[in-house]
Amino acid sequence: MRDTFKGNLASAIAAEKKAVEAYEKFMKLKEAAFAEMSAAYDTKQANLGENDDDLASKREQLAEAKEMLAEDEDFLAKLIVMCKDKAEEYEARKQMRANEEAAIAEAIAILNSDAAFESFGKVTATKSGATGPAFLQLKSARLDSADLDVRTKVQALLRAAAGKRKSLRLAQIAVLLEAGNPFTVVLEEIEKVLALISEEGKVDKENLEWCNSEREENHKKLEAHIEAISTLEQEIQDLDILINDPETGLLAQIKNTEEALTANHENQVSETATRSEENLNYQTDIANIVEAEGLLEKAIKILKAHYKYLDEKETSLAQEDPAPPSTWEDEEGVARGFRGQSEKGTQVIEMLEFILLESKKEEAMAHKDEEEAQHAFEDSMAELKKEEADLMKTLAELNATLAEKRAEMEQKKEELEKEVAGKIATEEYLEKIKPGCDFITENFDYREESRAAEEEALKKAIEILKGSPAYQAAVAAAEEESFGECKAKCIGQKEHVECKACLAEVTIPAYCAGHEGTEGC
Repeated sequence: MRDTFKGNLASAIAAEKKAVEAYEKFMKLKEAAFAEMSAAYDTKQANLGENDDDLASKREQLAEAKEMLAEDEDFLAKLIVMCKDKAEEYEARKQMRANEEAAIAEAIAILNSDAAFESFGKVTATKSGATGPAFLQLKSARLDSADLDVRTKVQALLRAAAGKRKSLRLAQIAVLLEAGNPFTVVLEEIEKVLALISEEGKVDKENLEWCNSEREENHKKLEAHIEAISTLEQEIQDLDILINDPETGLLAQIKNTEEALTANHENQVSETATRSEENLNYQTDIANIVEAEGLLEKAIKILKAHYKYLDEKETSLAQEDPAPPSTWEDEEGVARGFRGQSEKGTQVIEMLEFILLESKKEEAMAHKDEEEAQHAFEDSMAELKKEEADLMKTLAELNATLAEKRAEMEQKKEELEKEVAGKIATEEYLEKIKPGCDFITENFDYREESRAAEEEALKKAIEILKGSPAYQAAVAAAEEESFGECKAKCIGQKEHVECKACLAEVTIPAYCAGHEGTEGC
């Protein structure tokens, strides 16, 4: 049994030695891996610190940009009011100039009239004074009373419309009439003004439609930019909280996981050291117990052999014929020397056997305790290893998520910069077109009404002028002049073949050959 114990002990020692060597090799590999991961962690932490510094710098830049934007918007608001005042002032000055030009034109017409010529010719200051020759027109076309009535009527019509609508164009037509220009010249100018009014109306309508379209489109763009900026700012804030929140952020989770990994490693080292120390104590105790058992077994064996001899000796002495000495007998005459030693020896043997039994119990208990401690250690190490694997997996996932969220934050910031730039560009464009578009939007109906009134007045003037005897006579005279050398043949019979052949510069038969049905063919 002792040899078996010794063999088991040697096997246990060898197995433990191999386990210690395997453990040391395992720990060496894990410590190397831990050192490598620690170095990588330090590098990542340095990169993280640099990124945090860059993020803080970008936030400061964003705050400064927002502050500058607020200042620029405030300045722009003041500038818009200023520009509106300047635009109103410009319109007022333009209207003043138009009124001034109309007044000057009307004054010139008055001074250039026949009545003025007649009056100025009788006044020395206007006739022979220092300014007389330059001031007085020495020759004037005389108008008959019918022509003068038509002119006066049309002038009154145009002046009334010009005064009501503050139209410089109508005033200029009135000045042309008052200056004595032929009706044909006036009518040509009226046609030009009507064409200009029509073109101006088309341009105003195009400008209004363009302004409405541009404003609607760019206001939608601006709203989209503002909504996108608000969304991106909220998303960036959410990502920042997700990354940097001191309690629940990814950085805090990574730090807690790394601390848990460190604690796990320390627990493994501590429990391994404790287990090694307990095992060494166990081996020492078992060696001592085994040695004690061996000694006890030897002692018991020797004592049992000795007292067996004594028992046999006492028996042989009791059967001899000669009577034993008195010292070897008790009061009853029984031999007692060997028996007393045998009794005490038996007690010693029983005591040693009891000690041996207790030693074996102690050995069994030590084996049991060692086995239970080893199982508990293995269970604890398995839990720690599982916890370590879970923590490593969690740490890897957290680092991957952190990298992903940081990349997402950078992308959101770039998108935010683009949206802010788009918002500023859209606002600048809207402010750029605002003065012109405000003017056409606010004055379109008035300008339409003014043009309609001008057109009505001009068409009425055309009707009056074309219905006058002077215009009809002028048209007839112009027509006669247009006949040229064929005047005698064409007056009163311009549809006759003689007139048409003369104007075509061909013979009558030749003209009739090509124009059958002409009068006179």
